[in-house]
Amino acid sequence: MSFKIVKLTVGRGITVADEKGGKWERQYFELEAEITEENALELAKGNLESLLDAWLKGENIAPEPTIKGSTKLPFDASKIQWQDRENEKEKFQVSEDYDNPEHKALLKFLNEHAGGCVNSEGYFYWVYKNGSTVGRKLRQK
Repeated sequence: MSFKIVKLTVGRGITVADEKGGKWERQYFELEAEITEENALELAKGNLESLLDAWLKGENIAPEPTIKGSTKLPFDASKIQWQDRENEKEKFQVSEDYDNPEHKALLKFLNEHAGGCVNSEGYFYWVYKNGSTVGRKLRQK
């Protein structure tokens, strides 16, 4: 049996309890993506999940996670100095390597072509609100 997936819908929600007020607050977001290439399903799913996670955390990330076509970065992100960080949910890395040409190229790429975030070569990259710091986390398979 063969089939082709042409549309992907991903939804995420969170319910937060206010113990003192006795109230429950539910937030739910749902996004749809049109799949134009057979091998783009996992990439689209990862991008949609990352956006939904960011929105549920209260972050404002542009809803254009990738440029059309290949998401291979046009430079070498391994030449950027990354600092390991961790929050209550996950481990990630941050670059404040402002004088590094690769950092500048990544920042420019994210701002001009990727809407502020992109999945590439197993990592999800984003720009912080200060406009000069870049973060990345290893995507789970």
